[in-house]
Amino acid sequence: MKKYTLLIALLLLLPFVLGAGDKDTIDLNKQDYVVTLGLSDALEFNYMNATHVVVLDKISVEKKSAYLKVFPYEKEYAPTQVKFGLHAKVDLNLDKVYDLKIDLLELYEQGATISLTKISESVFSGEQAQPVDKITSKTTLDQLSEIDIKTKIISAFLLAIIVLCIVLYFVKKK
Repeated sequence: MKKYTLLIALLLLLPFVLGAGDKDTIDLNKQDYVVTLGLSDALEFNYMNATHVVVLDKISVEKKSAYLKVFPYEKEYAPTQVKFGLHAKVDLNLDKVYDLKIDLLELYEQGATISLTKISESVFSGEQAQPVDKITSKTTLDQLSEIDIKTKIISAFLLAIIVLCIVLYFVKKK
């Protein structure tokens, strides 16, 4: 009976392993948002008649900063760093006007709370900002999705091996 309980418990963990790197969707056209993202979570948002994606890539608690990947129009990403007390501005459509301001509100070991604010500010204004240059990275959202799928497959495979080992252990124990 114990072995079946353990097997069922492990099978119940499978959806949580496969659910790593969740993706939520919000509509930034209606209002600004404050969101909490886990490490490698993606936030899809609608703004300016298009869909964009922000992914929490890395966290540096020591530097009090979060590293984000912003995918304007779901294309190649623009790496963006957000620190406490500073904000990052992103020109989503590369028209020399910042469209989005990202502030880091809280930082955790495995996540961060950020605010997304709609703005319309010239890149050439006198205010100091962290500009995002033209997108030069080769990573695209499709490649990121492929990486997420590979990670989920590997996690599921490892979980299956663990379950198999446990089942074999109890079968041999008889």
